[in-house]
Amino acid sequence: MKTWYNKNQEQIEKYKYFIILNLEHDELKELSKKDKVVERYMEDLNVINSDPVFIQHMTDEDDREGIYKALLAEEKEKAILEGIEEGIGQGIKKVAKTMIENNFQIEDIIKITGLTKDEILNLK
Repeated sequence: MKTWYNKNQEQIEKYKYFIILNLEHDELKELSKKDKVVERYMEDLNVINSDPVFIQHMTDEDDREGIYKALLAEEKEKAILEGIEEGIGQGIKKVAKTMIENNFQIEDIIKITGLTKDEILNLK
Protein backbone atom coordinates (compact mmCIF):
# COMPACT_ATOMS: atom_id res chain seq x y z
CA MET A 1 0.00 0.00 0.00
CA LYS A 2 2.26 2.68 -1.40
CA THR A 3 0.19 5.64 -0.16
CA TRP A 4 0.37 4.55 3.48
CA TYR A 5 4.01 3.55 3.51
CA ASN A 6 5.12 6.73 1.73
CA LYS A 7 3.22 8.67 4.40
CA ASN A 8 1.73 11.00 1.80
CA GLN A 9 -0.62 12.79 4.20
CA GLU A 10 -2.81 14.29 1.47
CA GLN A 11 -3.40 10.89 -0.16
CA ILE A 12 -3.87 9.18 3.23
CA GLU A 13 -6.57 11.69 4.16
CA LYS A 14 -8.28 11.28 0.79
CA TYR A 15 -8.25 7.46 0.76
CA LYS A 16 -8.09 6.62 4.49
CA TYR A 17 -11.29 4.58 4.57
CA PHE A 18 -9.99 2.44 1.72
CA ILE A 19 -6.51 2.20 3.25
CA ILE A 20 -7.71 0.93 6.64
CA LEU A 21 -8.85 -2.32 5.06
CA ASN A 22 -5.24 -3.34 4.49
CA LEU A 23 -3.38 -2.04 7.54
CA GLU A 24 -1.72 -4.04 10.27
CA HIS A 25 -2.91 -3.53 13.85
CA ASP A 26 -0.16 -1.06 14.84
CA GLU A 27 -0.62 0.99 11.68
CA LEU A 28 -4.38 1.07 12.17
CA LYS A 29 -3.89 2.21 15.76
CA GLU A 30 -1.73 5.13 14.55
CA LEU A 31 -4.34 6.24 12.00
CA SER A 32 -7.20 5.85 14.50
CA LYS A 33 -5.67 8.54 16.75
CA LYS A 34 -6.61 11.11 14.11
CA ASP A 35 -10.05 9.93 13.02
CA LYS A 36 -13.14 8.83 14.98
CA VAL A 37 -14.47 6.65 12.13
CA VAL A 38 -11.17 4.76 11.92
CA GLU A 39 -11.12 4.49 15.71
CA ARG A 40 -14.62 2.95 15.66
CA TYR A 41 -13.56 0.56 12.87
CA MET A 42 -10.59 -0.55 14.98
CA GLU A 43 -12.80 -1.12 18.03
CA ASP A 44 -15.20 -3.24 15.97
CA LEU A 45 -12.29 -5.14 14.45
CA ASN A 46 -10.90 -5.90 17.91
CA VAL A 47 -14.29 -7.21 19.05
CA ILE A 48 -14.59 -9.48 16.02
CA ASN A 49 -11.00 -10.74 16.28
CA SER A 50 -11.45 -11.64 19.93
CA ASP A 51 -14.71 -13.54 19.31
CA PRO A 52 -13.97 -17.28 19.71
CA VAL A 53 -16.85 -18.22 17.41
CA PHE A 54 -15.44 -16.05 14.62
CA ILE A 55 -11.92 -17.38 15.14
CA GLN A 56 -13.16 -20.98 15.11
CA HIS A 57 -14.99 -20.52 11.79
CA MET A 58 -12.17 -18.76 9.96
CA THR A 59 -10.73 -21.45 7.70
CA ASP A 60 -7.41 -21.40 5.87
CA GLU A 61 -9.38 -20.92 2.67
CA ASP A 62 -11.14 -17.88 4.15
CA ASP A 63 -7.77 -16.49 5.22
CA ARG A 64 -6.27 -17.01 1.73
CA GLU A 65 -9.32 -15.39 0.16
CA GLY A 66 -8.96 -12.40 2.50
CA ILE A 67 -5.30 -12.02 1.60
CA TYR A 68 -6.15 -12.26 -2.10
CA LYS A 69 -8.85 -9.60 -1.77
CA ALA A 70 -6.48 -7.32 0.15
CA LEU A 71 -3.82 -7.67 -2.54
CA LEU A 72 -6.41 -7.07 -5.24
CA ALA A 73 -7.63 -3.94 -3.44
CA GLU A 74 -4.06 -2.67 -3.17
CA GLU A 75 -3.50 -3.11 -6.91
CA LYS A 76 -6.82 -1.40 -7.62
CA GLU A 77 -5.80 1.57 -5.46
CA LYS A 78 -2.48 1.78 -7.30
CA ALA A 79 -4.19 1.69 -10.71
CA ILE A 80 -6.68 4.38 -9.68
CA LEU A 81 -3.93 6.69 -8.42
CA GLU A 82 -1.84 6.16 -11.56
CA GLY A 83 -4.90 6.88 -13.72
CA ILE A 84 -5.62 10.08 -11.82
CA GLU A 85 -2.01 11.24 -12.21
CA GLU A 86 -2.03 10.44 -15.92
CA GLY A 87 -5.33 12.28 -16.42
CA ILE A 88 -4.03 15.36 -14.63
CA GLY A 89 -0.91 15.34 -16.81
CA GLN A 90 -3.01 15.10 -19.98
CA GLY A 91 -5.22 17.94 -18.77
CA ILE A 92 -2.24 20.18 -18.09
CA LYS A 93 -0.86 19.51 -21.57
CA LYS A 94 -4.26 20.29 -23.11
CA VAL A 95 -4.37 23.62 -21.26
CA ALA A 96 -0.82 24.40 -22.41
CA LYS A 97 -1.71 23.60 -26.01
CA THR A 98 -4.72 25.91 -25.82
CA MET A 99 -2.51 28.63 -24.38
CA ILE A 100 -0.07 28.18 -27.30
CA GLU A 101 -2.96 28.47 -29.76
CA ASN A 102 -3.99 31.71 -28.03
CA ASN A 103 -0.48 33.16 -28.33
CA PHE A 104 0.50 33.08 -24.66
CA GLN A 105 4.20 33.65 -23.97
CA ILE A 106 6.20 30.47 -23.29
CA GLU A 107 7.35 31.88 -19.92
CA ASP A 108 3.71 32.39 -18.86
CA ILE A 109 2.79 28.85 -19.91
CA ILE A 110 5.72 27.50 -17.88
CA LYS A 111 4.60 29.47 -14.78
CA ILE A 112 0.96 28.44 -15.09
CA THR A 113 1.33 24.75 -16.03
CA GLY A 114 4.64 23.80 -14.46
CA LEU A 115 5.72 22.18 -17.72
CA THR A 116 9.27 22.63 -18.98
CA LYS A 117 10.07 24.67 -22.08
CA ASP A 118 10.88 21.46 -24.00
CA GLU A 119 7.59 19.86 -23.01
CA ILE A 120 5.70 22.94 -24.22
CA LEU A 121 7.62 23.14 -27.49
CA ASN A 122 6.84 19.46 -28.15
CA LEU A 123 3.13 20.25 -27.96
CA LYS A 124 3.24 22.57 -31.00
